[in-house]
Amino acid sequence: MCEGGVLSLSAEGRLEIWRDGKVTPGLKMPGLRKFPRMNHRHAWVENCLGNKTELYTPFKDAVRMTEAVQLAVKAARFPGEELRWDKGSLTFPNHEEATRTIVRRTYRKGFAPPDDWC
Repeated sequence: MCEGGVLSLSAEGRLEIWRDGKVTPGLKMPGLRKFPRMNHRHAWVENCLGNKTELYTPFKDAVRMTEAVQLAVKAARFPGEELRWDKGSLTFPNHEEATRTIVRRTYRKGFAPPDDWC
């Protein structure tokens, strides 16, 4: 949610801007380059596997944004509650249940974030 509306990003990378319960044409941004259509999820996976494809956001920046986006989506499980995220400990210090049910710190072999990702 943002001032004046809601931003929604689909798995295919399509951005929708909702105002007053209706999808709007979005923001007109002069000088913004045209991006090719792509399947956002497939491009992300290919880059994770080391197969460089063009992305809307450089991979090194997108990795950092992903944490915030995923936390926001998962935090929706606790509407109306403030969840304070501590990146260092990967916990919500003020909400034990959110930490226990949202945060997953054990990764399958080969699926952990790279050591130098942040």
